[in-house]
Amino acid sequence: MISSHAGPHPPSCPQSVADLPCLPSEWTRPKLAELTRINQRSVMHLRFLPLKLRVMANASLLSVLLSTTMAAAATTKPADLVIWHSQPVKPGQTVLLYGDALSAARVTARRLSDDAPGDPGASVAGAETRADRSEDLVPIQPRERALKVLLPAGAVPGVFALRVEAEGRRQTVLVNGPQPWWARGSQRLEATPGEDLRVFGLGLGWAGVHEALAGLPPGSPKTRLALRGSRKVELAVQEADLYAVRAP
Repeated sequence: MISSHAGPHPPSCPQSVADLPCLPSEWTRPKLAELTRINQRSVMHLRFLPLKLRVMANASLLSVLLSTTMAAAATTKPADLVIWHSQPVKPGQTVLLYGDALSAARVTARRLSDDAPGDPGASVAGAETRADRSEDLVPIQPRERALKVLLPAGAVPGVFALRVEAEGRRQTVLVNGPQPWWARGSQRLEATPGEDLRVFGLGLGWAGVHEALAGLPPGSPKTRLALRGSRKVELAVQEADLYAVRAP
């Protein structure tokens, strides 16, 4: 309880450390005309108590948010260095990387060998085990959120594994690798047995609309498409280009 003031108007600030600190003027001028039946002590109580409760509630909420954030930071994995990269890219062309902590990042490139690609949907964890020797790339216009690199000009077109290292973190991204975004049936979003399945994305085949924008690897490798559920079914791909795949 804040004590009443001896003068004709309430004080602007409490006089004890147990009370609240100085308050904005809009909180310290009670509407006495609307509270003529309440004495000065009651007016001060009604005006200051809600603010005190509000401050306490906000402080408690802030404490909970900070505790939750710190706990989440302790249990989550480090943030990705790269969240997006440009493609398709031919050897000798520029790859733009966008992410975090890239101003002093080290980037190396390896072209994946043209052996059997394995099951569709496999992770990039084993990509470097099927790659040629690595080559250091010189960052161009490095910034905290973005940098550019040139794919080795003398390399053969194909899929390249870029290894990015910075601040104790390491990540591998596949340039020209398949990126399926969504799929649908021939007549509706759902696909039913006997009708075509269409998959859309980027890097789904080597043929472009007018040209092979990433170049053509030796042998022009074919796109594979498989469905996974209680069992795995590989579909016979009839058409595939950079942006779409069609299979019956």
